[in-house]
Amino acid sequence: MLLVLLCFLVVTTSLGAPCKAGVFVELVKQPDLGLKHVSIGKDGLTFARLTHGTCSLNYVATCNADGKVSIEEKRECVGLDRVHGPAVGLLEHSWEVCDHGAHQTELKLLTSVVDLIFEHEVAAGALVLGCVRLTAFEDFPALAKVRGSVAEQQAALAARKAEVGGCPTWKNPREDAVSRAWDFAVGGYKDKAISASVYAYQSYLVRAADHLRKSGPPPPDGTGEPIEGFTLIGTMIGLNDQKNTEAYLLITKANCGWNVPMGIGVMAPIKFDVVASMSRSEHQQRDWYCPWSSACDDVCWDKTLPIFLSSDAIEHTQVRQLWDEVTLKDAHIADFPYEGDVETSLLGTLRHAIGLTVPTEDETANLISPFLMERVFQKKPSAAEAEHIAQYVTYGKLCIKSSLAAKLPIVNTKIRSIRDTMAKFALDSPVALKMAKLLEEPRYAELKKQTASRGKPLLEMALTNLADASLFAGMLGTTDMTWKCVKYLFRDPAHVRMFRKDPTNYLWELMRLQPAVQGFTTKLQEPMEINMYGEKVVLPKGAPYKYVNSMANRDPSVWSDPLVFDPDRPWSEMGEVMSWNGQLKHVVARNYSGAPRHCPGHDLSVKIAAHVCARLTRHLEAEGGEQLAGTTEDGSGDLKLLRAFAALGGHRHEDL
Repeated sequence: MLLVLLCFLVVTTSLGAPCKAGVFVELVKQPDLGLKHVSIGKDGLTFARLTHGTCSLNYVATCNADGKVSIEEKRECVGLDRVHGPAVGLLEHSWEVCDHGAHQTELKLLTSVVDLIFEHEVAAGALVLGCVRLTAFEDFPALAKVRGSVAEQQAALAARKAEVGGCPTWKNPREDAVSRAWDFAVGGYKDKAISASVYAYQSYLVRAADHLRKSGPPPPDGTGEPIEGFTLIGTMIGLNDQKNTEAYLLITKANCGWNVPMGIGVMAPIKFDVVASMSRSEHQQRDWYCPWSSACDDVCWDKTLPIFLSSDAIEHTQVRQLWDEVTLKDAHIADFPYEGDVETSLLGTLRHAIGLTVPTEDETANLISPFLMERVFQKKPSAAEAEHIAQYVTYGKLCIKSSLAAKLPIVNTKIRSIRDTMAKFALDSPVALKMAKLLEEPRYAELKKQTASRGKPLLEMALTNLADASLFAGMLGTTDMTWKCVKYLFRDPAHVRMFRKDPTNYLWELMRLQPAVQGFTTKLQEPMEINMYGEKVVLPKGAPYKYVNSMANRDPSVWSDPLVFDPDRPWSEMGEVMSWNGQLKHVVARNYSGAPRHCPGHDLSVKIAAHVCARLTRHLEAEGGEQLAGTTEDGSGDLKLLRAFAALGGHRHEDL
């Protein structure tokens, strides 16, 4: 027998929030914040639903006879299931209903709000990890301009974000920025650990912003550069399955996508149009700043490497044209032969001996290095040379903060040894002969002059730069992409099917969501005044300013369902991927005007990654099977958490 219970409760008094002012509907106490001003019509506003099994509680805001906002609970229960929600009645200041993580309990948003990261509209029906809050309009005087159409509210929230220097709902920015960390403790023990790491990082950011305000950025030589931020980001990466992107995502969400201190500079806002515009700029300025907006050291590279040259420098254009002409433009054309079997390697044998299934990063690098070296320098390396170069994947990662790598004796020695091996290999290659001839041509005169000024023989210096780029961007980037491909195919048969259907599209989509390169660091051409945590900060001309393409790749204004892993995206979306120093449509076309700093090794890198990933996963079944325990696509093992994150903005499931 079905038991249907409808329960209505209305409490009215002379106190409470006036209906005519409207209310704010908020998403709070979770990583993804949302807010929207709404008016309450004569039929009321149904804004949230709490469900447990077959029992649902719908929450409705209405206007009572006194013109005050009142909250009603409409209960619909079938069978014996019951759920208890918060007390309802007159809205005084704020009221909220929360998903406290109970088994089979689900909270849904039933009206749209504006996401406070990208300021896009989150559709009704989104699952909520934390709470749906109703707040009286008078309780947010700083948001008085957040009214009207969705577009008007989006603009007002963006303006408030710039005014407060962080999340537009912060009332005490310094305190609220730190306490924001507790919004990330929405799941199990792992999420509480992540929350603690965000708390530590937010505390550091507030102090770093104070230092920027009072003293400006640390000197370009790295003197006074704090190691704390780098260490804390490393902790967040470790807590997120070694995914760099997830650490940046935590920082981005915690600060609602606003500027934050980073290294010896600042991380820019994360919207696609901001990042894409700078990537296209022919006047993008660079300097001796390393990728993590930090100080550089020559342990990893020379100042004349293109990464440090401004886009309008003629030497920058010439070196890219030279590399294309001698090797990179056609390096991907021929297919790869099948060589050897990873299971016969020592690493593979040891891995199997201790019961590990998924190939390691070192195994992956050992397969990549000979292909990369042969294709770039048109010469087959010896087994010893290839093995030595593959070790760059272990030591070269610290080159993102080379000033630190220089201070670590073992790391310093290893990096220099690997670089020397690659440079010597390049000097005795067909590419060296081609480059020597081309450097004598007038069209490379400026590049020749700059290269010759470095105190080494001209050809040796020119090839050293190509070798260093092949190590840092080539070995690291290609191994990162390939190993991610391998891991996700081992975890999920659905990914095996997607990869085998179209390896190139699969890798493009993989790098959209989990790129090997998180962003790029520019040099400010003029002083910049910005707000951070309620305080005005002035960045001087020449300060490093980092753009984060990994966050721009998730902008809902560009990609439909941006958190969904979909290799079948139309080219109108896939062509916008920002993971190779420019929009993909310009990168694959080698368009120097659309992407003056595009990755010249993109075609080769993707081809190697597809080949090696296919080899390492050739035995996997594409049908059936279960995903490995603890490897849900957000790395948490909590499917409820996964679904809730994905539902924000209408997403079907979370990214890798």
